[in-house]
Amino acid sequence: YLPGGLLVAMLLRASGLRTAAAPLALLGCSALAIGLEGPMRSAGAGPRLKQRLLQVAAALGAYPHAKLTLPVVVPTKRRRARARCEKCGFTVPMLKAYLHVGPPICPQDHVPMIPLGDWEGWEAG
Repeated sequence: YLPGGLLVAMLLRASGLRTAAAPLALLGCSALAIGLEGPMRSAGAGPRLKQRLLQVAAALGAYPHAKLTLPVVVPTKRRRARARCEKCGFTVPMLKAYLHVGPPICPQDHVPMIPLGDWEGWEAG
């Protein structure tokens, strides 16, 4: 896999060579002329183009950049608000939009369910 071949193919597609008179023929001929191989929908660099791209990369040298870092996603430590029936043990997750209403009624036993998790940390919104 050579990223340069992909870059060349993308540059060729973006070059505007497609015209109304020859929508794909001109693009295909140009792709073959510069060294792309394979079906034009997924053309990759051929051996000669790969060699040329390696020469260009060697002449350019290393790209000066700082180390790339991705932001670390820290999971929240609070437990999601839930409600549980004391009689049957049925547990239901609560939507934060309805926390201000309070715990629901158990659909089987018809008793108020007890709140579990973090009911105070969520604001209705």
